[in-house]
Amino acid sequence: MKYYLSIIFLIITSNHAFTQKVKDTLYLDENNDFISKLKFDQKINSIIYYGLTFDLEDAVYKKIRFAYFFGKIDPIKKQQLFKYLSARNGVDTTKIMAIHYSDTLRAKYQFPKKDSIVYINNKKNHKHIPPYRTFIKRHKACTKNFKNKKNANVYHYYTVNLGHPKTYKKIKLAQGS
Repeated sequence: MKYYLSIIFLIITSNHAFTQKVKDTLYLDENNDFISKLKFDQKINSIIYYGLTFDLEDAVYKKIRFAYFFGKIDPIKKQQLFKYLSARNGVDTTKIMAIHYSDTLRAKYQFPKKDSIVYINNKKNHKHIPPYRTFIKRHKACTKNFKNKKNANVYHYYTVNLGHPKTYKKIKLAQGS
């Protein structure tokens, strides 16, 4: 009798395991529009995107997000900006530009010893403040990512320098106004 009950229990549990519904995987672009897996894979392999996965009851959603913030500028302001950057900093405006801007460039001694978090607006928003070594490492990685691109350059700008050297081993930091 135990033998028959064991067989029936085994059949019921194995049948239940094989009837698990396989979830569909849906791919979304940065505008929450559905895209093909091929288009998703092309975008996820680019340095300007990263992906998020949401495993919900009905399906698995894979979404593309921008790794950088992009803005739009009207043609007159764009022309003025390009003339300014070219005249003041020798920027090649014929190439694609990535501009990283920081209001204040700290002196080396003002960086924390370890990565720290500063909370803004009653802990709703926060900002990561890396140690000096991480700050330089990120700038080197950023510059290296764009160095291999023939038609693109990256520029780092700041408004106030509190004592940081203006260059650091081939990383040029330009002061804006």
